[in-house]
Amino acid sequence: MKTLFITVELAPFAKVGGLADVAFSLPRALNELGVETHIAIPAYPMLLNHKELKVVKKDHKVLEKKGINLYETHINTCKVWLIEGREGDFKDSVSSDTLYAVDRDAYLRFSESLFEVCNAMQWKPDVFHCNDWHTGFIPVLLKERWINTFSNSASVFTIHNLGYQGEFGEDTLDVIDLPRSLYRMDKTESFGSVNFLKSGCVYSDVVNTVSENYAKEIQRPEYGCRLEGLMKHLYSQERLFGIVNGIDIDFFSAEKDSSIAMNFNPLNTEGKEVCKATVQQEMGWKKSTKLLATMVTRLSSQKGFHYILESLKLLEEKNIQLIILAKGDEHLANELEKIEKEKPELLRIFNKFDADLAQRLYAGADVILMPSNYEPCGLGQMIAMRYGTLPLVRKTGGLADTVKDLYNGFVFEAQDVSEFQNTVNRIAYIYNEEREIWEKMVRQAMETDFSWKKSALKYQKLYQKAQMVSQINRKKESEVA
Repeated sequence: MKTLFITVELAPFAKVGGLADVAFSLPRALNELGVETHIAIPAYPMLLNHKELKVVKKDHKVLEKKGINLYETHINTCKVWLIEGREGDFKDSVSSDTLYAVDRDAYLRFSESLFEVCNAMQWKPDVFHCNDWHTGFIPVLLKERWINTFSNSASVFTIHNLGYQGEFGEDTLDVIDLPRSLYRMDKTESFGSVNFLKSGCVYSDVVNTVSENYAKEIQRPEYGCRLEGLMKHLYSQERLFGIVNGIDIDFFSAEKDSSIAMNFNPLNTEGKEVCKATVQQEMGWKKSTKLLATMVTRLSSQKGFHYILESLKLLEEKNIQLIILAKGDEHLANELEKIEKEKPELLRIFNKFDADLAQRLYAGADVILMPSNYEPCGLGQMIAMRYGTLPLVRKTGGLADTVKDLYNGFVFEAQDVSEFQNTVNRIAYIYNEEREIWEKMVRQAMETDFSWKKSALKYQKLYQKAQMVSQINRKKESEVA
């Protein structure tokens, strides 16, 4: 089986969120299962010019005539195609901070060019695996334009976050010469806009989310982002699935990580105490046994920061120190920075993306706070557990699938500040008074299996399902014709 994994992020070079980590790890895991997997990504300058990547321009007359630039490299054992539908489409994406300084039309040209590249390189995937709204028109183009050329190809669409859908005007269809007859409710239209994510879901053979629980949640109005009807329909057709993400357990390893103060393992966690003391000193705090909490996330209301802001007094009373590494909402950043000035012994806030600091926080903290309003999967809780840092999570999405209360973390369910605070009280009590229970939980968290092995097998089966659905639908269409 051959799969083309299509993404707009790829760790560690072009990273904003969890999609980048998935794009780095899942294709390798698939290759190890015998699924020949290539990666396709926009030709960002940050990748073309990266000193660690050996990027080679592929000269091909057919592509050059069409104005398409194709480059090739290898990342994490996988062949990577860097594609530019028109010169300069991604010129402003020079760093992870400017990754999305791209307009709608660039993504559309990227999608169209992808088929030209596969055809010119004589590499026809069995499955086009599309990720998030930016790739939503690839399944549309496959069925509306390229169906004869790629008659044996199926498509899979993965929703990493239903809240981001890519909604634009009806003229979207004109950019890639698709008929405006596709602008209708059962095709590309949603609430008066062309919706990239909806289009990808409608046209794909199968759709999945990045956790089993999130696949159920998005069928309800409170999580469905106005597409809960479509999600219910896909589920009823046995076309909607949930597969929890994995992480790279070789990279995220307390035993191997060279960026932390001292390595450790589940049977000997002495190094974690050293990592904690190092982080405290880095923050300008004295070495202490105070409970050290962290948040490594986006500054967004989705992440449940209101729980933190309404619980500052409790954190102080329980002698908890908090370090936040997050970038995003500037209003929220300003509010947290103001609190930091008023309460320097309680809080440190870093409004930036810093992968090295993130590793030190994962290793040095006692607890990671993830009280999200919704969380499709979440990687932070899994990474933190690899370093013996127990997650405090709300029971939603992938957090519910990966964290078990009083086994490898702490869970509350209701969107209620008092429940969050009760959970903080539980954590403080067990940390201070029940050390045997705490240490057992740390060991169990570190030993929880978050590798890609199980999930990659599920994706392999999902690809097979997509091929079956595609073949059945094409047989029906030929019989009608």
